[in-house]
Amino acid sequence: MDSDNRMMSDVKNPQRAEIDALLNGPGLAFELDGETYYIAAPTGVELDDAARLAKLAYHRHLALPEMADLKNQPSTIEQLNDSIGDGDVKIEPLFANMAEELANDAALLVRDRWLANHLLRNADGERMFDPDDPESVEDYQSVRWQRLKDAARPVIWRMLTIVKTVPFGSAPASESD
Repeated sequence: MDSDNRMMSDVKNPQRAEIDALLNGPGLAFELDGETYYIAAPTGVELDDAARLAKLAYHRHLALPEMADLKNQPSTIEQLNDSIGDGDVKIEPLFANMAEELANDAALLVRDRWLANHLLRNADGERMFDPDDPESVEDYQSVRWQRLKDAARPVIWRMLTIVKTVPFGSAPASESD
């Protein structure tokens, strides 16, 4: 496929460029403070590990003693629905109670932090953190990286959406028209 046709294809399907960046490039780009970073494509093992950690974090958070009272509190959506008039459209709650909602939030944060640790790349496409290096882990957990980890979260979510829609082992986006 020539570059003019490919550019037109990207215009028709903006996600195609992101799929191509994940399959063939350094990953999904984002900027913070004028510097470019990437979230690389995860391996199947990395996705499985992140899911396992999220599940563990969810159950650990739900088991905390301070969550007992919150199991009797309505979720945020239920509270919103209670404030909506009878004739208005109500939103289906995702969680049975506030404890489940907070546990889910904690699980997503753990998953996203773990994925950022493993998938974050610098402008040269090089891994920024080595989870096997104690010095790197200590640096990663420092306050100075908080903004970077927060900026990476929406990019991680986009990456997860793409990974769920594009099967592993797919042909590069430019070859699968």
